[in-house]
Amino acid sequence: MKTKRSKIDGLIERNELTTRAYHARTETLDKKTRSIESVIATENPVLVYDWGRGEIIEEILLMSGFRAPKNGQVPLIDTHDRSTVQKMLGSTRNFRVEADKLIGRDYFSKSIVAEHPWTLTEEGHLTDKSAGYKVVSHVMILKGEKTVVEGREFQASETRDLRISTLWILGETSVCDIGADEDSKFRSRNQHIITTKGDRTMDPKFKEWLIARGENPDTLDETKRAELEAEYKAELKRSESAEQPAKKPDDKAVQRTEPAKQPTDDLAAIAQRATQEGIAAERARMNSIRELGGDDVPAEVIERCISGGLTVADAWAEVLKAVRSSRANVSPNIQNTSEVNRETLVDGMLIRAGSEDIVRSDKVKGEQRFEAAKRFRDMTLLDVCRQAIVLAGQAIPVGREEIMRAAFSTMELPTILGNIAKKAMLKGYNSVPETWRKWCQTGSVTDFKEVTGARLTDTGELEQVGNGGEVKYGSATEESEKYSVATFAKNFRVTRQNIINDDLRALTTIPQQMGARAKRKAGDLVYAHLMANGAMTDGKALFHADHLNLNTSAALAQGTLKTAITAFSKQVDKDGQPIHVEPRVLLVPHELRFTAAELLKAATIVVTGTTDLTKPAYNALSDTGIEVVSEVRLSNPSYTNYSETTWFLVGNPSIIDTIIVAFLNGKEEPTLEQFNPGPNVMGLVYRIFIDVGCKSMDHRGVQKNTA
Repeated sequence: MKTKRSKIDGLIERNELTTRAYHARTETLDKKTRSIESVIATENPVLVYDWGRGEIIEEILLMSGFRAPKNGQVPLIDTHDRSTVQKMLGSTRNFRVEADKLIGRDYFSKSIVAEHPWTLTEEGHLTDKSAGYKVVSHVMILKGEKTVVEGREFQASETRDLRISTLWILGETSVCDIGADEDSKFRSRNQHIITTKGDRTMDPKFKEWLIARGENPDTLDETKRAELEAEYKAELKRSESAEQPAKKPDDKAVQRTEPAKQPTDDLAAIAQRATQEGIAAERARMNSIRELGGDDVPAEVIERCISGGLTVADAWAEVLKAVRSSRANVSPNIQNTSEVNRETLVDGMLIRAGSEDIVRSDKVKGEQRFEAAKRFRDMTLLDVCRQAIVLAGQAIPVGREEIMRAAFSTMELPTILGNIAKKAMLKGYNSVPETWRKWCQTGSVTDFKEVTGARLTDTGELEQVGNGGEVKYGSATEESEKYSVATFAKNFRVTRQNIINDDLRALTTIPQQMGARAKRKAGDLVYAHLMANGAMTDGKALFHADHLNLNTSAALAQGTLKTAITAFSKQVDKDGQPIHVEPRVLLVPHELRFTAAELLKAATIVVTGTTDLTKPAYNALSDTGIEVVSEVRLSNPSYTNYSETTWFLVGNPSIIDTIIVAFLNGKEEPTLEQFNPGPNVMGLVYRIFIDVGCKSMDHRGVQKNTA
């Protein structure tokens, strides 16, 4: 069931379109296609009326922020009248931005209604048009101040605030009979071009009546003004007649004005009709006033208007006053849009969540951001919703549900919440230490297809060159392994309940934990692959006796470690030549980390027996340069072939292939994105994902030792 909307909502919806005049380029007229090119907008500052603030400001439309509808065209209509297709004359298409100008071509239909304006255009009489657009996001600069927007510096004049519209959508174009006078006319969020030069004084009560009806008194041409003034006077006369008290009949007057007697049946019929008309008029008045009601209009205001006998126009004025009054005091935490933006709101929520280190981590302006945002840390998530509506340039509705519905429909709130979640996710990601980077290689792939990772093993000794100077060619044997990446993802939601409960954990703790999970995913894959001991392309397991990289009955001790190092150094290439790679990492489970450290870092060796003696020689193992890396996954029961006693030696990954960890397009950090949750989810849904895969590339670079 559709929610009933008040006429005030309709008025606000109509006010979403700002309009500006533009001129057609007569030299571009094409009779064959019935079209003409125009400069629709430029980046020059233009005066507009800001209905939300109730004052005139300047506005600059950034061409980088221009957006056209998906179908690439907007309707061309008669004087912004969108009430019926009878006013549609054609469409405007072929948009392009040239430097600081938006260019488009107006196409006139062959319909009857479009024939007249096309003829006027073709004959050069009609050259003025007006474009209607909606501002989606903007930056407000106060009088006399400067601000950098999208890398450019803008300064407001000393007399008016300046609005920089960074994202705006063209909605329609119109033919108009009166062109733009730069000295006296400007764009309006309500309608057409507001004229500041009136030719006669307007009755103040008539002006109030017009405003109550949603009309702007300064935009009316003489014809429209005359029509509305006649309607106003008629309504005023009816109102005065209804309020006029009945007078005692004057016998003489009755005698002078008494009409000829009519049949009794006719008099009864006239009285009945009068009664019915009166009842119908009253019923219509009451129904019209009730239609002004809605979620943002207090019920007592409607009842007071009905019981007080107010006209529809007067009732409309009362309703509008009530709505504006309630919106003016909706929240003490709403800040001036010139002082707050997405970044300050995001930083304020991060500070509130105890993550001020994220804000301060900005080396350039971390402290400045912290000082600007710390006063916003007391805002609730509902306050953030209200502020998002303000940043979107919309009026804040009354009622918690309406505020959330309006905020979720903007571009601001999803972006703000998404930025909070992303920063929390990256904090979690960067907080996790990973051991695989000390002994694995990293790589990049461009898609999810299986990749062949090739390595070349040279063959053939260098030979002595004879007297003839002939040098023989060497060769290389190619070896390869195949691998691919996969996507690992998880969703999380920011729901209506989270906003109402002011549950900031949904935006900070949960994404932070998921970021940490994403960081650990690569390590999970690496160690699962290492311990699973899968097959290489030669059909043999990674650790195999034929690969000379598997030592059994070799518990970690001084002797077994020396033996393993010696065996590691005996690895050869395809033609049996030594590859001269020494081990650089001793990889052990946590249970062996102290034993490993003692073996490699002690300066002397203690021999145990009946008497503890210090061997007079230094510890030769301490001079190998091997680094101890301890990993808890090696002895974790969740992994196949886990062990508390198995240890590994690994070569320098920059010299010999070990295990490669590949990321899609080289992007190692996880990605956070928002997507449409569908009608069954009241809120926003975000997805965190990472694209990663791994594979052992050369058995010569890794050695396994089991107890």
